[in-house]
Amino acid sequence: MRKTAVAVAMLVLGGGEEAAAQDFMSVCRTTGSEKSCQCMQTQIPAELMPAAVAAMQKSNAAMSQGGTPLDPSTLPPDQMRGLQQVVLAQANCM
Repeated sequence: MRKTAVAVAMLVLGGGEEAAAQDFMSVCRTTGSEKSCQCMQTQIPAELMPAAVAAMQKSNAAMSQGGTPLDPSTLPPDQMRGLQQVVLAQANCM
């Protein structure tokens, strides 16, 4: 949650879009290819990127701790929207 707040603050202060995009690529590469991550990054609106990154981090952590997929209903509303954008982007980039 704190990382999301920091990322949102960076977006508000300017220059944060590039940092959020770099964070997205780093988190996405954990489970995706470079090509698919680049495509997905273009599909997610900048204002939802910090929430998408936070949701993906939680999803990656859940999978690495026991292979159990993340239950989206456990996420805060902003991260649920971010995760929804990630899923839509994955579908568009297949």
